[in-house]
Amino acid sequence: VLECALKIHGQLTVGNTSTDFISDMVENNHEKYTNYETGLFNRRYFHEQVKDLPCSGVAIVNIDHLRQINKNFGRAAGDEAIIFVSQVIKLRLRHEDVAIRYGGDDFLIVFRNIEEIHFVERLKDVQSIVHAYANDDFPNLRISVSIGACFEEAATASALLPISEDALEQAKARGDALIIR
Repeated sequence: VLECALKIHGQLTVGNTSTDFISDMVENNHEKYTNYETGLFNRRYFHEQVKDLPCSGVAIVNIDHLRQINKNFGRAAGDEAIIFVSQVIKLRLRHEDVAIRYGGDDFLIVFRNIEEIHFVERLKDVQSIVHAYANDDFPNLRISVSIGACFEEAATASALLPISEDALEQAKARGDALIIR
C-alpha cells in the first residue's frame, strides 16, 4: 500500500522520504479532523468517520450563556470556557469514546460499549466539574452546561443524535439540566 501511495505521490523511495510521506499524511488527517482550539475532533470527523459507528450513547454538552460570557467578560473568557469544558470532557472519557467540538458552544460525545449506569455517571461528572469552575484570571466567571443525551445499546451515533438534540433543547429550557432519554 505504501509503495502504491508513494508511486502515486511520485516518490518511489524507501527510507526517510517514505516516513516523511507517512508523517505528512498523519499530520494532514490531524489538521483535517481536529478543532485547533480544543484539540477535540471536529464536526467533519463525526460526519466522515463516526456517524455510522455502533455506540451505546450520544450526549450533547452545551455551554450555557456563552454569548453572555463573551459580552460580559470578553472573548478571552469565552475561549477559556470552551477550553475548560473540552478538557473536562476529555478527562471523563474512556479510550474508546469520541469527543467532538460540534459547534460554537456544543460538544458531542459518542460512548461506545458503555453500561447505562456509567454513561449517566460520566455525564453527571462532566456537569459537576464544569459547575465547580474557578479561575483567578476570571474570578466572577461561572460556567454551566446543559446536557442532552440518549442511551440505547446497539445503535449508531447518527440514529441517537436527533434524540440527544431534543433532550438538549429540554435541558436548556430547564436551565443547566441533564436530560437523558
